[in-house]
Amino acid sequence: MPTQSLTDGVPRTAPPRWLTEEEQRAWRGYIRLAQMLMRQLDRDLHPFQLSLHDYEILVELSEAPLRRMRMTELAERTAQSRSRLSHQINRMETKGLVSREGCEGDKRGTFAVLTAHGSAAIEEAAPNHVASVREHFIDLLDSAELAALTRACEPVLERLRLNRDRDLNTVFPARGCFLQLLRARRQARLRGGGLAVLLGPVQIETDWEENAEALVRCGVPDTMAPFAIGHGTPDIGGPGVAPRARRAPT
Repeated sequence: MPTQSLTDGVPRTAPPRWLTEEEQRAWRGYIRLAQMLMRQLDRDLHPFQLSLHDYEILVELSEAPLRRMRMTELAERTAQSRSRLSHQINRMETKGLVSREGCEGDKRGTFAVLTAHGSAAIEEAAPNHVASVREHFIDLLDSAELAALTRACEPVLERLRLNRDRDLNTVFPARGCFLQLLRARRQARLRGGGLAVLLGPVQIETDWEENAEALVRCGVPDTMAPFAIGHGTPDIGGPGVAPRARRAPT
């Protein structure tokens, strides 16, 4: 259905730039591919009593320090609203895959925690899931095509992340500072020093106590600052990625 183009959420006044035939073919092909591939991967997880959404959350928790993650961060990682994630976690709790824990010092904060049953479930499902990803996607493309696909997706993803961070920063300015650090954790391995992130006037070094203090100075509530700081490999897991062990905080 035709829609007006938007600039920062405001309809443009200029005439719309309708898609060419080639652009339509690329766009609709991508939509069909994404929908059909996700449905196939979801179906292939059903014998393990898991959905693709279940699997994605289990991967994130299995890779998190202490196998738990603040609900706010988990929502960011899985690109879900907090309300939708809450309903998803409710369903997973019923199946015994995860549990919830309160955040010490923050009555409103909640951790999602991987249970022993959830850990066993993902360990059982991961080999089959990765085989499914290979069968229906990876092995259908050669290395040059995979590299080209990665290059094509990166600028689109970066633009979408910037839009998301800008919108969140408009609603809650302190979150902009917070999200910059989360993005840095995803893009680099923090190993006791060497990474500095400039957050406005505050330079954040990889000293964990100084980080928490700097985040508070940046406007992040002191109950959120310790959650933003953590050890471990910050690269993202997700559908198609087998769980990786992460180094626990020391």
